[in-house]
Amino acid sequence: TDENLLIPLLHSLPETVKSVNVTMGYPIKTTLAYTFLERMIALQTHCQLSGGSERFYHVDVTGLLTHPYIKDVCGVKAQKLAADIISKRAVLVGSSMFDGKDILRDIFSYNIADSRVLSKYLIDVMSQVVVSIGDIAQREYLRVVIEEVKKIVLSIDNCGLDVSVDVFISLLRRHMQSLSIPFEGEPVEGLQIMGILETRNIDFENVV
Repeated sequence: TDENLLIPLLHSLPETVKSVNVTMGYPIKTTLAYTFLERMIALQTHCQLSGGSERFYHVDVTGLLTHPYIKDVCGVKAQKLAADIISKRAVLVGSSMFDGKDILRDIFSYNIADSRVLSKYLIDVMSQVVVSIGDIAQREYLRVVIEEVKKIVLSIDNCGLDVSVDVFISLLRRHMQSLSIPFEGEPVEGLQIMGILETRNIDFENVV
């Protein structure tokens, strides 16, 4: 009855199981792609502008630097920066620490002037990450999140609305937390894995 257990279940199947049909979706909110999106939103909402410079809260910075996606893309560089911030016990981290032309400079920059700027920032950063991470499943999760952000932006534009940053973030979170990624499989053979709702119509010889 807990959809969060789907991935651990799939990884726990014995090698003798060659065919699996999953009839339930995997919630977006439990993926690394969603946590990455939340980390970027937190980074921007807590950003402070002082004297023309950008400063970010250390928890948001280290949270992104140690995120599996950034560790995959930037490797040792991100780990060293996180360790340096922790060792200095810095509360606020200036954007000058990330000067350069890599993805870190794009991530750690002020992009929350309005909802359009924020949405473009989220899409641009995730689009850079998706081409660099190695795990196929994680790339697919991230692509789904990117597409859903684009859909929300398009819906707002089609309605002719000019929403605030807070409203945009609220809409984005509520939409993402209601989404599930569907799985494809063969319904007439193999092990059938389903959620509690799908069990209403089962007609199998053996049900566990």
